[in-house]
Amino acid sequence: MSQVDARRDAILQRQADKPYPRSGAWHYIDFALAALNRNERLDEANAALLRMHKEFPVNPNPRVGPAAEEVADAHWQINLLHRIWWLFHSRSQFFPGRLTAEAEAALLDIFWQSARRHCRIEYANPERTWWIWGSENHGAMSRSGFWGTAHILKDVPEYRDRRYEDGSTPAQMATAWDTFFKRFARERAGKGLLVEIGSTYNKYTLQGWYNMADFATDPVLRRRMRMLLDLFWADWAIEQVDGIRGGGKHRIYPGPASTRGHASSGQGMAWLYFGLGTPLTKHPGHMCAVTSSYRPPALVADLALDVEGRGTYEYISRRPGLNLLPKPKKTGADTYVLRPDH
Repeated sequence: MSQVDARRDAILQRQADKPYPRSGAWHYIDFALAALNRNERLDEANAALLRMHKEFPVNPNPRVGPAAEEVADAHWQINLLHRIWWLFHSRSQFFPGRLTAEAEAALLDIFWQSARRHCRIEYANPERTWWIWGSENHGAMSRSGFWGTAHILKDVPEYRDRRYEDGSTPAQMATAWDTFFKRFARERAGKGLLVEIGSTYNKYTLQGWYNMADFATDPVLRRRMRMLLDLFWADWAIEQVDGIRGGGKHRIYPGPASTRGHASSGQGMAWLYFGLGTPLTKHPGHMCAVTSSYRPPALVADLALDVEGRGTYEYISRRPGLNLLPKPKKTGADTYVLRPDH
């Protein structure tokens, strides 16, 4: 674990030198996050965020009704943008002042425009932690994005008194989502973690977990999310061989994706922590982990790296399945409910 910081710095240097992907919102965000973290090329980083703001896919096809959140494509990038805000805005507890006033205003506009009509306080009902929108990773990005946006906007004078289209304030949303995710962490820890446990998709889900582990102001939520990450990585360490995850998997494809781990979310993040898997990841889905203060416990690192000490063993793991409960009324076409006992 002593080499994690060096591996992190190598990833960020590579990202700053040649951002991935070559174009689009992620290109600008990945470059900005890397450059701001390294405290270099700050003018270029802020300019990238302003350009990204002009191209950002917020509400491209407005609709109303129960499925309104389905058109807010911002969920793909929102957790990374929240991370940039929390780390670098003018009042940050971490690296204040690296964002310009113009870049801050652009980020706040994205946060508000992507959530004001799409986020509803009813989605934060703690009895609905097994309700899924779209697929597990899409729903996770959307809901953790709503959590982050509410917490940011409630502390900004220009936004804290605004009301979402359902009438809620940012402070009310923030409290509701804290309650939701505290319940979510307990449910997932006790009943199987993730459907998309070994596929390429769970890196997107984990983005929100890292943000809550780093930035939640509710101490219970912050602790539970760190514990949930501990559990995720312990589970990974036990099921993997040379960085390739075994065990039960859903939503994974035949061929190299399942036999050699080429598409596994764990590959890039595992190299950061343990030196296993794919070196020097630049995928945007990994950048919350790369820039997080979270580190797996020493016991988890030992599980991952001490092959001889692990010996020969059988591991039985439980995963949520797709044996669905009846579809809730007045919900969008892409909302469904998992049965965690299957």
